[in-house]
Amino acid sequence: GGQQTYSLSIQVLALMTALTVLPALVLSMTAFTRIVIVLAILRQAGSDYPDWVIANYLALPEYLPQRVRDIALDLTATEATPYDRAFVIEEYLRETYTYTLDVDMPPSGRDVVDYFLFDLQQGYCDYYASAMTVLARAAGIPARLVTGYAGGTWQPEAGRIRVTQADAHSWVEI
Repeated sequence: GGQQTYSLSIQVLALMTALTVLPALVLSMTAFTRIVIVLAILRQAGSDYPDWVIANYLALPEYLPQRVRDIALDLTATEATPYDRAFVIEEYLRETYTYTLDVDMPPSGRDVVDYFLFDLQQGYCDYYASAMTVLARAAGIPARLVTGYAGGTWQPEAGRIRVTQADAHSWVEI
């Protein structure tokens, strides 16, 4: 995917949640009001996660370099809620690293997220989503990496959407 589509922003996901959870209330509000309400709900969500969430979405490999864990904790040290920690990580990745499809493969045996964050400092959606997932988990935020396809091209004569490798995409779910 392109730079503009490497992930949906947290605010957009928050608004989408509001539209599915609170439909009657949401219809009578302005978009700004809906976002403010949803952000307040997300900030109050807390971090008392069930055991299955901890086991599946907070686990990190023992061999993860300490400096990756450290950057996650440094970035999020002053943030009070999981939402705010996720937001600051996303903002850091967007502002610090260059989006490009033209990157070399990581060196053999090297942790990919460590390589992206500290050496390569550029990449595409796989790199950003992997880094966001690992940094979120290191900061105590449950996260998972998802891969699939975004978009496609509508072919009116065939009545279908054509999806190709160029539409491949990775994103993080928090």
